[in-house]
Amino acid sequence: MLISTHKLISFQLGIKTLLLHCLFICVMLLFVSCDQQSINKKEIILATVGNENITVEDFRRNYEFGLPHLKNEPNRKLSYLNYMIYEKILSMEGYKLGFENSKRVKKSEQELLDELLVEELFIKNVNSKIVIKPDEVEKAVLKSQVSWKMSYWFEKNRDQADFIHNEMSKNGFKNTVSEILRINPEVKLQEKDFETDYITWLEIAPEILDKIKDLSLNDISEPIKLENGYFIFQIQDIRRDPISDYSIKERYERFRQILYYRKLKEEAGKYVASVMAPKNVKTKGKPLFELTNLFLDWKREKLEQKFSDFVTERSPELLPKILVSFDEGNWMVSDFLKKFDPQKINGKSLNVEKIGGEISNQIALQVR
Repeated sequence: MLISTHKLISFQLGIKTLLLHCLFICVMLLFVSCDQQSINKKEIILATVGNENITVEDFRRNYEFGLPHLKNEPNRKLSYLNYMIYEKILSMEGYKLGFENSKRVKKSEQELLDELLVEELFIKNVNSKIVIKPDEVEKAVLKSQVSWKMSYWFEKNRDQADFIHNEMSKNGFKNTVSEILRINPEVKLQEKDFETDYITWLEIAPEILDKIKDLSLNDISEPIKLENGYFIFQIQDIRRDPISDYSIKERYERFRQILYYRKLKEEAGKYVASVMAPKNVKTKGKPLFELTNLFLDWKREKLEQKFSDFVTERSPELLPKILVSFDEGNWMVSDFLKKFDPQKINGKSLNVEKIGGEISNQIALQVR
């Protein structure tokens, strides 16, 4: 993975040095004239950097799990290959400087190995089993000709959502929102802030789409449960754009990838659940609560001290406590702190419930 690998290198390389190294890169364009069946396509070399090769299989695996912002160029695959080449150059420079022997790199190397093992597990048990058929892609393109413009409202609990829905049914969606904003001037929002642009099924969560797809113009949805609360929608407009055969061909690859990653997310969730459920994994509430409060103290005091060191100093008795239990054994607070990255927690909020939820998510990800 690109970002994880970059963590292994702790130095700055001047652009002039980078360009000098680039002169030694040989990007090999392969013109194959022999029988295609006799070639193992996975082993085709796309680029050579020094004594190391980047093969089709190397590229495929890296690209598949690569971050979206690295695929923004017009020629996404070529630009991504260039990033892989730069990464090779940087890593070779790191080896040249002996950084692979540092304590920090050794620790990061173990963490990266864990990630790669998980990645390999998913490639074998999830990715390889996903098949996208041509007729699925065509249907997806055709579905995108319908777009909705909606107004929406959000409430955290069901009782309040039902109350607001009842008011909207009696007085209208717009009038209800206007009244709520009028009696809550501190909110400093306008009605237009609760409206979407025209959006297709691609930009709508499946659980929302399932509830709104049959609504007519000006209809108001029932409260729809999502992870953090309840949404209420009103359909302002429905637009249907014509799609030609040319448009289907032009959009085919983009929609194939969208369907692939949607299926990947769905199947990955099922796979993780199938692995985790039999193990009887449980997070202990009291140690989590103590850990959350220590994290909040650490954030409020804005210390440069590492969070793990802060916990060790302020509450050493917490370290041996069981944070997670499962059939094969237990995971102590000290085990979690070795892998916990405080930067992944939203530092803007100092709300106990919110921070506790984010730390709980980090625990779940680490356990998985």
